Amino acid sequence: MSEPGSSVAVVVVAAGRGIRIGGGMPKQYHRVGGQAVLTRTLDALGGDSVIDRIQVVIAADAAAFFETCRAELSPSVADKLLPPVEGGATRQDSVRAGLE
Repeated sequence: MSEPGSSVAVVVVAAGRGIRIGGGMPKQYHRVGGQAVLTRTLDALGGDSVIDRIQVVIAADAAAFFETCRAELSPSVADKLLPPVEGGATRQDSVRAGLE
């Protein structure tokens, strides 16, 4: 639980390529039950009143996929999103980018 007056931010690292799953797009953008996996994740996190900000890390060439997910979010969840940042060559680099 957060302290009164504190701010809670979450980093969602979604910069993976999803090569093993196939299908021409990273797995975080595949639809499950009508929604992209990333959209479902952001809805769940954004719906938590404790979370104030969400930083998403995406691949350099995934801006269009990300914008499609953002457009499907409710305004109250979309308002918590910070501008996405570009991931790095490794998962560690991507996490670092999200924390900076």
